[in-house]
Amino acid sequence: MTKRNLVVFKNGVKTESVFDIEWPEVLQIRKDALKHSDQFMITDRHSLLTEAQQSEIIAYRQAWRDITETEDPNEAYDSSPDEPSWM
Repeated sequence: MTKRNLVVFKNGVKTESVFDIEWPEVLQIRKDALKHSDQFMITDRHSLLTEAQQSEIIAYRQAWRDITETEDPNEAYDSSPDEPSWM
């Protein structure tokens, strides 16, 4: 496997590590991303978003759900969606 740089934000601080990523790590990153974005899907909060933001958050969450369609965890991680800048 190829070594990957993984950029992680913990308490707002960017940290970087190099390793081969496996499915459990990709799935945990996906779980964390969906959990973090859950707050924007609550009906009363979702209705406060612009139509563009609503579409963006729905597409972002769907991209995370679809990540398991890729067989290689490194490829899945490399193609993981970027968090919307307004989140």
